[in-house]
Amino acid sequence: MEAAVRRFFEDVWNKGNADAAADFLADEFTSHNTVDVTVLGPDEYGQSVLGFREAFPDLVTTLEDVLSVGDRVAVRGVDRATHRGNFMGRHAIGSSGGVDVDSDLQHRIRKGRRGVARNGFS
Repeated sequence: MEAAVRRFFEDVWNKGNADAAADFLADEFTSHNTVDVTVLGPDEYGQSVLGFREAFPDLVTTLEDVLSVGDRVAVRGVDRATHRGNFMGRHAIGSSGGVDVDSDLQHRIRKGRRGVARNGFS
């Protein structure tokens, strides 16, 4: 399970392959997060990844910890990127130092696919 989660972040987030979200996410997938945006299903998730990568085209997600117990996986990671496009109403800052975001994610896996995600960012 841990290897599948690592592959998900590599394929979908780091490589920007939004279509690959369907390989990892259940049709009824729901993402709950701290920015009050609910994302439903693999297609909507893939579109949100593309929108994020438009604003942060050099995004690299590094997973620091991936832990699994039963049908749950916890992930702690860092996103590093340069803000180059509009994102959630905020204009690009294009800072040379980039943007670092620490995140904690919890996933519930059913039948080999993520069904629910809860995200926290700092």
